[in-house]
Amino acid sequence: MENILVIDDDERLLSLILQLLERSDYLAKGVKSAKEARLALENMNFDVIIVDWMMPEESGLEFIKSLKESNSIYKNIPTIMLTAMDSIEYKLEGFESGSNDYITKPF
Repeated sequence: MENILVIDDDERLLSLILQLLERSDYLAKGVKSAKEARLALENMNFDVIIVDWMMPEESGLEFIKSLKESNSIYKNIPTIMLTAMDSIEYKLEGFESGSNDYITKPF
């Protein structure tokens, strides 16, 4: 069974995403910041990370970039950028940061 980490500071949306994933038979953990995500990565193994772009303190873009540039085992985990920023320029920036896919809100 796939284990998915979802990072989004919007509690309502985070809750909905987790419910949808769990109803589809995925294991899912939700956190509200990049800092919480790093703690979760230290304590659990994840197959995929879904990251909101716009978060306080550290953006999803910065989080993915730091994860992919690290020498840790986490750099190979596939990441999906989740954002309302839907222009081609933002999509390119997301992929250049190391994101493997890009989902725009609303979905």
